[in-house]
Amino acid sequence: MDHFLFGATCKLSMQARFVRWLGSHWAITGLGLSIGMPLLPACSSASGDIGTLAVDWTVNSTSDAALCNKVVGWVVVQVIDSLGNNYGSSNASCSSFSVAFGSIPAGDYSVSAYMFDADNNATLSTVSAHTVSISSGGTTIDPINFTIAASN
Repeated sequence: MDHFLFGATCKLSMQARFVRWLGSHWAITGLGLSIGMPLLPACSSASGDIGTLAVDWTVNSTSDAALCNKVVGWVVVQVIDSLGNNYGSSNASCSSFSVAFGSIPAGDYSVSAYMFDADNNATLSTVSAHTVSISSGGTTIDPINFTIAASN
């Protein structure tokens, strides 16, 4: 699904190039599409068109695994593309303090995160959706902070 938009754009680009080529070579239009198609460059996703997103978090502005182990069970991070489609989500233990999404097409994405208690039945903290730009060929790091009430 992540390459669907690229494929549709590529197909439209190829069709447009063929129509322009066909218009300038009208004398051979009777020969059919089989002559024109080999003349068009193939579309492929270059490795530079994708990047990686690493979402790193803290709890109350610290990376204290003891705090995670005491009150927090796990974290869910959701990534939504610019069209509003769910690109992906990841569940991780709080004490991992990071999740990564690889091979993401470059562009803008919305990232939100939720922290659940150890019993998985209460949301302790939420990081509201915010925009993250993925760069071609690089890693984008999105640092977030969960705020939770301190417990004894």
